[in-house]
Amino acid sequence: MDTFISEFILPYINQNDMVITGLFFIALGFLLFAVMRKVRKALLLKVQVTETKWDDILLASFGKPTTIVLLLLPAYYGFSKYILTPEGLELYRETELNEVFFVIVAAWFLSALVQNVMEFYGRKFIHGTARGSKRDFTARFLGLLDLISVYVIWFVAFLVILKLYSISLTPLLAGAGIAGIAIALAAQDMLGNFFGSAMIYVDRPFKIGDRVKIGEHVGDIMDIGNRSTRIKTLDNELMTIPNSTVSSSIITNYALPDVKIKVRLTFYVSPNSDIEKVRRILLEVATQAADNFDFILDDPVPEVFLLDIEEYRLKYMVTFYSNRYDRKWESRDYINSEVLHRFRAERVELPIPQRKIYVRNKVLPGVAIGTGTYDSMGIEDENDYYGGHDGMND
Repeated sequence: MDTFISEFILPYINQNDMVITGLFFIALGFLLFAVMRKVRKALLLKVQVTETKWDDILLASFGKPTTIVLLLLPAYYGFSKYILTPEGLELYRETELNEVFFVIVAAWFLSALVQNVMEFYGRKFIHGTARGSKRDFTARFLGLLDLISVYVIWFVAFLVILKLYSISLTPLLAGAGIAGIAIALAAQDMLGNFFGSAMIYVDRPFKIGDRVKIGEHVGDIMDIGNRSTRIKTLDNELMTIPNSTVSSSIITNYALPDVKIKVRLTFYVSPNSDIEKVRRILLEVATQAADNFDFILDDPVPEVFLLDIEEYRLKYMVTFYSNRYDRKWESRDYINSEVLHRFRAERVELPIPQRKIYVRNKVLPGVAIGTGTYDSMGIEDENDYYGGHDGMND
């Protein structure tokens, strides 16, 4: 580099003022940076129309680092040769900055190349071989592998830089044990999220697009990241849940093993109602819903059960299957509305909570204690005295 500069550049500039010469090289770096940006954009447009993809990968990997190097090298040369004082230059040479610079550039080149190769061939592999949930798992696994590869490259570069400065790793590793405990305590949430993400990658409890219940939160999976999982709730709100919370929560996936779900609806009627008529109405409404809507299945057939006989009501349950977990509320609304219409049309009584009221040791006008009659209290019927009821006697 020194020979090239001394033969082709220095004869054409004034070297009497060292500072001006140094500034010239710095300005030359900015000029090369601007030119390289234009060239890079033109090459990107050209390689996009070629059949081979390696030119795209190489340009995407080396284009930006090369542009930065062309900016820094002339500036680096001008600053070190013409602006630094002799004392500063000696210190600069002793610090091995040349080697450090090229180690960083090499790590940058290599990490960019690995990322672009993983992105292109990983995407090709995912769309070419994987299907369904395997595709989502493969994409997340390759993303994690890409991240680990980049970290390893930069860690090796860091070790090389330490070697250049003759720094022994033994004291660092000894101190790292103590520092690691402190860092682990301070960053336990971050580490928990990282390992939670790894468990999600391995266990695959859900994929993007699934409707899930995580703890008390229900929504559709929008994104699975290395730190958190994002779901869109039923209220159309984006909720971010740390992966440590996800991995330790009970997860219900409504999309697995398939999208078919069982819907249960509960109805209460008066105990005086005709139980067979109630059963018939509920079954007819559920069957009619299966005929009217394609998301309500007629196989398995809807079923009606009399579950409990309670103090003042009978408890029925209607069960049916739907092939759309995202239409659950619509099916509930339709069946509830139709059942209410049929109950009113066929005079099926709904239960009303009843309470018996007893009056003890209280003198009422014109009534002796313990000897009063309903007529003497102005009450025409026993039911009026007890508050009235339509259900079963206690």
